[in-house]
This record gives sequence, C-alpha cells and structure tokens, in this order.
Amino acid sequence: MNRILFITTIALFLLINNFSLAQETPSPDPHLAGIGRMDLTVPDEIWNYVLEEVGFDSQLLGYSADIMANYGGSDCILPAVEMFFRDVTTIPRFGGRVSGYLLGNPEDFAFATLYGFIMLESRAGRGYTAPTGESWGVDWIEDGANIDEVFEAVIDLASDEYNHPIYSDDLAAWETLPECVKKLALRLIIAGEENIPILHEAFDQPFMMEYFNVDDLDEVSMNRFYEFASAPWQDEEFIPPRESFEALEKLDMFYLNFASLYYMTMVQGAISEFKTSMEEMHPSFEGFGRCEFNTPIGHVGIFGTGENTIDGEYALVIDLGGDDIYTGRIGSPSSFSNPISIVLDLDGDDTYDSGDESASLACGNHGIGAIFDFDGNDTYTCTESGIGCAWYGTGVVMDTGGYDNYTTNGAWGQGAAHAGVGILIDTEGNDDYYCICQSQAFGSTLGTGILVDAAGNDDYLADLEGVMGTAFGDHTVSFAQGTGYGRRADFGDGHSLGGGVGILVDGDGDDTYTAGVYSQGAGYWWALGILEDLSGNDTYTNEWYSAGSAPHFAIGCCVDFEGDDTYNIGNEKLMCQTQGCARDGSIGVFIDGSGDDHYLHSNRCAGSGDLNSIALFWDRMGNDTYTCDRNHPYQYDLSYGDATEYPLYFTFRDSVPSVGIFLDTAGVDSYEEIEYVWPEPEEGQEQPDPVPPLLFGNNIDWKHATNTRFRSFGLDTDWFTGFVEEEETEDTE
Repeated sequence: MNRILFITTIALFLLINNFSLAQETPSPDPHLAGIGRMDLTVPDEIWNYVLEEVGFDSQLLGYSADIMANYGGSDCILPAVEMFFRDVTTIPRFGGRVSGYLLGNPEDFAFATLYGFIMLESRAGRGYTAPTGESWGVDWIEDGANIDEVFEAVIDLASDEYNHPIYSDDLAAWETLPECVKKLALRLIIAGEENIPILHEAFDQPFMMEYFNVDDLDEVSMNRFYEFASAPWQDEEFIPPRESFEALEKLDMFYLNFASLYYMTMVQGAISEFKTSMEEMHPSFEGFGRCEFNTPIGHVGIFGTGENTIDGEYALVIDLGGDDIYTGRIGSPSSFSNPISIVLDLDGDDTYDSGDESASLACGNHGIGAIFDFDGNDTYTCTESGIGCAWYGTGVVMDTGGYDNYTTNGAWGQGAAHAGVGILIDTEGNDDYYCICQSQAFGSTLGTGILVDAAGNDDYLADLEGVMGTAFGDHTVSFAQGTGYGRRADFGDGHSLGGGVGILVDGDGDDTYTAGVYSQGAGYWWALGILEDLSGNDTYTNEWYSAGSAPHFAIGCCVDFEGDDTYNIGNEKLMCQTQGCARDGSIGVFIDGSGDDHYLHSNRCAGSGDLNSIALFWDRMGNDTYTCDRNHPYQYDLSYGDATEYPLYFTFRDSVPSVGIFLDTAGVDSYEEIEYVWPEPEEGQEQPDPVPPLLFGNNIDWKHATNTRFRSFGLDTDWFTGFVEEEETEDTE
C-alpha cells in the first residue's frame, strides 16, 4: 500500500518530521521476531483483498476534499485534521509516528511544544538553539560576562519599573547560592525577557482594549481574560459575546508558536546545563533559606530545601528541595505585562493545589505557564483549566520522578488546550489521573492537548458520574483520554467551530482507562483524537463513541500495541458504538497489535460505518475472545464489519458510501452472540421483526452489507500461517 497524501500542508509536515507514508514490510514471522510500532500495518495482500471486497480496489479508502466540503458551516477547521480523511491507513501510521517521537525522549518538552503547534498549521521558532557555556544568547549581555555582571544587568533593567528590585537580605542570600543555581535563574529570566515582546505580538491589543474598555491591558485581570476566552465553551444557555469568536480569528498563532517554542527551547537548554553541573559539582544548598527579588519579567523566588509554602504570583520559582506546598495562581501568567510564569522544583513530595482559582497551576492563559518537577511523589489539584492547560497560550507540566497524582475537579486539565498547546508529561512511576471531563489529552478549537506517560502502571479515570449528557441518558459525557472536540452550535447560536487535536501516549505498564461517552481516542466535530498505548496488559472501560470512534466529520483512533488486554469486560454501562465506529462523515480506527484479548461489544461496534463514514477494527494477532451482547440500542444494526443502512436522502449523501471493516488476522478466536430478548408484547401488539444474526466466526469471512451505498467486510484468518481466501458465508441481503 504505497500511498502518497497529495496535500501541501501535510506533505510538508510529514517531510519535516521524517514521516514516510510508504508501507513498511511486515516481519516474515512476527511470532519469532518482534515488530516495532511502525510495522503495525495491515499486510498488503490482506488490505488489497479488503479494498476489493468493499469496492475500493486501486483506490485510497477515504473521502476527498470535495466530499468533505459538503459538511460546511464551521469556522476554524484545521487543515491537519481535514487532510486525514483522504486515506484511513495514514491515521494509525501518524499516531505511531507521534508516539515514537514523544516517547523517544519524553523529557523533550520543547519538541512536544513544536509538535503541538505543527498540528495547528503553525511552524515558527524551529531555527533557535539554547545558549550554552559563556554565551547568554542576547545582544544586551556580552558573551563571556560573568554571573555578577549578568545579575547586575537584570537588576538594572528591573530598576526602570521597581524602586528597589532587591533588598539587602535577599541580595545576601543570592550571593550564597551555588553558581549553577544562579546561572539557571538568570537564563530563565533572560528567556522570559526575550520572549514577552514576541508573545504580545500574538494578540490584537487595540481590539482587546476596545472590548475591555481600558487604555492599558494591565487593568484587565487574568480572570477576566479567562472568562472572555472561555465564554464560547461555558454554560450552553449563556450567549457568548461576539468578540469572543472574533478573538480566535485575531490570534496570531505564528507569534504564539514563535514565543512558546523559543522560550521552551531556552528553558530546556538551561535545565540540561543545570543538571550537568549538578552531576559534576554536587553543590550543597545547606544553609540557604530563600531570596526574592523583582526582575523585568516579574517577581522571582528561590527557596531552600525546607518545607516551604509558596503562594503568590511569581514569574519564576526555583525550589531546591523539600516537601513543599504550592497554592493559588502558580505557574500561570499574572498580568498581560507579565505573561510568563514557571516553576522548577528539584525534589520532594510536593503538593500543588490552586484551590478554587481557575486558569491556574501551569495554565497558559494569554501567555505561558509551566511547572517542572524533577523528583518526588507529587500531588497536583486544580478545579478548572490547569495542569498543562492552554487558553490563547501554552501550558506545560513535566514530572520526571515518583508516583504522582493528578486531579482536575472540573474540565480542561492534564494536557488540554483551546487556542494553543497544553502538555502534561510524566516520565515514570505508577500515576493516577482523575478528571470530570474534557481533560487528559483534550484538544478543542485551535488547540492541541498532549499527555505523555512514559512508564508505570497508570490509572486514567474520567468520573463516570461527571457530566450527564441529555442525549445519552444516564451516561456521562467525558471527552477525555485522547479526544478532539469541536463546538457544535447548529442547535444554538450558530457559531460552530472546528475542533482540535488530543493525543494521549502511554509507553510501558499495565494501565487502566475508565471513561464514559467520547473517550480513549475519539473525535467530535472536525476534530482528531488519538490514544496510543505501547505496552502492558491494559484494561479499558468506556460507554459510547469511544476507543477509536467519532461522529460528525471527525476522526478517532485507538491503538494498543501489545499485551493481553480487556475491553469492557463486566461493564454494565456499555451501550454501543465503540472500537472502530464512525458516524456522519467520520472515520474511526481501532487496532490491537498482539496479545490474547477479551472484548465485550454491543451493536454498531468493531468496524461499524454509519451515515457516510468509514470504520476499521483490526486485531492483528492473539487468541481472542469476542462477546456481543445485542441487548442494547440499535439492535437491528450489526457489529464486526457493518454499514448502517438508510433510505435515500436525495442529497450528496446518496453517493458517499459507508464502509465497515472487521479484521482478525491471527490466532484461534472465539465468538459469542448474546441474542436480543424482546420484552413480552402487550395485548394486541404484534411481535417485532426478528433481529438479524451476526455472521462472525473463526477462520471465515463475511459480509453484513453489500450494496454500493453500504459496504462491509469481516475476516478472521491466520495470516501468519498463510493467507487463504475463505469460503464466504451468505449475505444477509
């Protein structure tokens, strides 16, 4: 399947990132020789056979730009999302490439920032490198200047704004610090000073001053900025101001990208240099208490190894160790003039808690907010919009040691973004993630949300009693764990907005994923959601439109590379439309690479294309168990490769095929259908038509739908002992 994606933006994206769309040759015997994630592609012979069976022989299985143009009426549609509709096979390959990059060096938060903005069709700041050695990287400080000279230059700049930038006691404390700590602090201050002017260029300041009716944007609190930015996504009964939509168009994503990547590159270089110095010099922090002073970027605090309580609006915090407590607006911009805030904590079992403060705790609210915690069993808690969240900015949390707990008692946390990039990276430890909704790698309009957990037995939970959606009865609407989300407004104010990109990547460990509706690699309304789990015996629980599912011109992709996994076993709240399900101009992809897996499905699952959509389910190998309980909604619709049928619409829909594909390509598999049980008919009521049976089974192929509008194919075979075209069972039509 040598495929080329003929589109400039995506082609450039793939070229930049060394992304090859050429089909890689599978290992000759994967039972004996392990394969890599990028080898996880359906073998050409099988795929060509499938394409022929669904009437796409010699064609890409996807939808053209002309077809997708029929789903109009939304602003802010990302080209990077729209282009993936061309060929269903590029979607999981892209997910594999992303997971490879992000896990290749999970501490490379600058690269994660770059990737996040690339998904937003913005490329800027890639040519910058962090200064090292005796270079300071700016024209207002000479290379070779010593620490004292640089500190004096910084204080002189601050004197333009503050009468006393630093007091004598704090200066005395500063002078006792090891040189490596001083240099780290100065590099971070310089990074902020260089990038604040660039950040300001991202915003249309006359437009904002007119809306807020002020002469100086520092008169506007960060809470007001947040309320304005989030207005289109707050209570559905609330009518957002027209300007809150216009602001999306007026945001200069290139400048936001430029400032964010430039800053993160400088921060990453400073941290790397500091760690090297620590390893070489083993400096002592004994006797140091604290020092605080004002700088051109805002207030700076450096704290010793005691148990500190840190509360306040700091532009920079460096904590040298100890079990610390952080409260309030920490790691989040304090004003328009001071739009950067960063925390570096070297060690200790720390507590970060923003209380009732929204847009806090590493939230890039019209700026950049970040927390870097290098060791300790830490606890992060926010109420709304934090822990690596972005609102017209960039928010980053990176935790590189310990068993950590992340809690978002509302929405928009743990790698969540609207108009910007939100990132949460945890490199090790058995970690717990909890949210109510719209978190854990959540990308909304013009946003990329990324969550990377490199290792550990992790638990991801979106509260099953969280937000109950009126369209889903007693099922909570999660939008969590790798979801892209757009704003649907055709039932409201009409300002529909395309969604963003949510990417959750988990490396190693036996993980548990629990969520309700729209979760675990799901997209909604011109959005893309990806979940990639690379290893471990994992447990997935979801309810509806999850695990590689999408409705309304969106894309969902869920890939579990290896392990003996269980999917919805014992889940009494499972409804339907999971694991390779797509509806209304969408694409849903589910892939399990290897392992003896156990699946519980209902109707419209496991390769179900519905209403001009394409769905693919593929279990590559393993002795798997499939159970389908038909006692759920849509009992007349099938799973395991099906396309839901509709009468003629007399619109473009009548010429756009729906396709459902189910593949299990190795192993001795078992299939069980729990038949639908009709309630006893009332007196005088006729017995309904019987529910059509499933045609699945081990080592056979089948078709549930066979006409040109509705196409399906199911195949269970043992490819690794030789592919044979099995005798086809009778069609249901």
